[in-house]
Amino acid sequence: MKRVLYIGLNGYAGSGKDTVAKMLSHILNYSFSDKESAWDSFKRNFNPEETATFPPDKMYNKCMCIAFADQLKELCANMFQVNVEYFYTSKANSWICINKGFEFTKEKPDPKHIITAQDYYVNTSMYQESDDKFYMSLREILVYVGTYVLQNSISKRIFTNVVEKKINQRTNLEYAICTDVRFLHEFDFIRTHQGVMINIVRDGITQLNNVAEHDLDDEENFDFTIENNSDYESLFYQVWDMINENVRFKNITINLYSHDCSDNFMVLDELPVKDTYRNHGYIWYLVSEYGASRVAHDNGQIVFIDPSGGPMIVEGEYLEEAEAVVKSIDHVMGVGYAITFEVIPKEEQELIDVIVNI
Repeated sequence: MKRVLYIGLNGYAGSGKDTVAKMLSHILNYSFSDKESAWDSFKRNFNPEETATFPPDKMYNKCMCIAFADQLKELCANMFQVNVEYFYTSKANSWICINKGFEFTKEKPDPKHIITAQDYYVNTSMYQESDDKFYMSLREILVYVGTYVLQNSISKRIFTNVVEKKINQRTNLEYAICTDVRFLHEFDFIRTHQGVMINIVRDGITQLNNVAEHDLDDEENFDFTIENNSDYESLFYQVWDMINENVRFKNITINLYSHDCSDNFMVLDELPVKDTYRNHGYIWYLVSEYGASRVAHDNGQIVFIDPSGGPMIVEGEYLEEAEAVVKSIDHVMGVGYAITFEVIPKEEQELIDVIVNI
């Protein structure tokens, strides 16, 4: 069974997350021989003005682009009786009167009467009792309803649960690109699925002053960083190089025989530091929804891990699914349990053979 690779995109508003998502989808879905032909194919269908509303999952069988805020935008559109398209295309340039009848307008109100989600959350009574009209942009409406009402009052997992269900409903899916990872619990959601986190940076953009923009400011554990400071072609080539120079995007996995409704597997990734006994530098990471129920150590070294649902993985013993003896088990901070083998598993060897023959 082909596993779904979760790819999370983080960056400030205007950094280019949706554009990078489209580029990822195009490259991952097709087998291009070189970056030039891939770019020629992509640019024929690329319209930068449609980035925010473009749904790559409608065009690509292997890739699905989904945002944690998609469901929130539908909800807010229904609540405030506003066309949902505005929440994608005009969320910074459209406003709703929050205290007098929920009037919608595309004409910018007096700046003194424009407030943020945090303003309204802290001073709700004051604004509700005022005779003046106060407005929030659609972007701030999303922050208020999504963060202060739903996530803080009900559950932080409300949107990650929806996204996970939608991904699981897709058949033949290989890549799920989450285009708006803004909060730590969303970051952890990608990590729980042993996914890839990409930070997109861009000079000169205005950083918005709301919690949704800055919750991950101190996070350093991104797998890749993309600098979006040139033209679309240069950005595309960055995405191409990232995909084709890193084994993680090949999504090579080994299923593990598990029980109790568990679904455990291992995924091939790059070693943080090249291993002296294998100069290609690959390692297998355990993916287990419920984590390890037991871990044993001897002189500081992990000797076995027992993921919930099994199987037990023991140093020096044969792991049937990998058809190889476990050489070592380590814990990598922020990633999980890493496993190496005495003999390279066939899935890994097939990849090495391809690389050697290039």
